[in-house]
Amino acid sequence: MGEKWIGNYGLLFEKALEEGSSRSDIVLVGSANSGKTELIQNFFSPRPPFITVSPRSHDKYLVNLTSHHAFELIIIDAKRAEFVMTTEFTEKTVFLFCYDRDNEESFNELEATWIPVFLQRGMQNMYYLSVGIEHDPVTNPEVDAEARQRERFNLRERAQRLIEQYGGRPLECSLSERASVLNVFQTALDTMHPRTSYN
Repeated sequence: MGEKWIGNYGLLFEKALEEGSSRSDIVLVGSANSGKTELIQNFFSPRPPFITVSPRSHDKYLVNLTSHHAFELIIIDAKRAEFVMTTEFTEKTVFLFCYDRDNEESFNELEATWIPVFLQRGMQNMYYLSVGIEHDPVTNPEVDAEARQRERFNLRERAQRLIEQYGGRPLECSLSERASVLNVFQTALDTMHPRTSYN
């Protein structure tokens, strides 16, 4: 029998309620040009996001997915690696390793700046996804299409190797496609609260 899902912002999260969870956190890390901030903004579109906390190290968004506040989704846009280093996270936290899938430097910064923090803290027992973000689906005529595909393939392979170290899975999305953006956050929820049925 198919389960009846509750939806808000397009997300399905009834499994979390069945488990008795009242809160789950999604933390996005990566370079400033990775597209993670735009990913959050596109998720909330057309309604503007409500930031509850905005210190220098991160922006925090609170999403009440039920009218009676029975389940809250916290989305955090981490801006400084020190935030990950100094924050105690709940067991229901998934980290999204974000990078621009058309910019190798974006992935290099993810590996050089953010990943060492996770290694230093020994946080392999948390939940992880990598997210390659496509900013502009329109191909730049000055960029050789074949070279562009080779670079994307190489970054996809690097992301696969990286996320496998954390027992996670790689994702890709396009900021121009609502379903693609939604899939990132739905997959994050499903990673923490696996569904037995998708009907």
